[in-house]
Amino acid sequence: MLNRITISILLALVCIYATLIEPQWIEITILDMRVDKNFDGIRVVQLSDLHIQKIGTREINILDKVKSLNPDLVVLSGDVIDKADKLSFIHIFLETLANVRGIAVLGNWEYWSEVDLQELRKEYQDHNIRLLVNEVTSYQIRQRVVNVLGIDDYT
Repeated sequence: MLNRITISILLALVCIYATLIEPQWIEITILDMRVDKNFDGIRVVQLSDLHIQKIGTREINILDKVKSLNPDLVVLSGDVIDKADKLSFIHIFLETLANVRGIAVLGNWEYWSEVDLQELRKEYQDHNIRLLVNEVTSYQIRQRVVNVLGIDDYT
């Protein structure tokens, strides 16, 4: 009897964590990888597994944090969207991000949800984000060249 109660409590806690805590969790890790500390670094912000389905408190918090970090480049590393009918929220999210140069790659959820990839590409392009599908691009940032390779994740 005790085992069933314990398992039920643990299962309830996992469900609470999975639905209320983890989806709202924003983790920021700052890595200083400059070889010469006398030079300004290039600030890259990577956003992963956003799974945008609306523009709510979580998305606004993410946008505020990205803006406060003042990035030179934003990397959207897949699973930005996971429902084909939610593409309009990507537009709002990117519009709010405003004038940030960036790149994006596709994740498995963009494929699984059958998002219109041409429409997604256009949305990114309209907001200065380059979608890389097995491609490389270069950026000139403060007298340095940054090469970025985007590899597809068609799982």
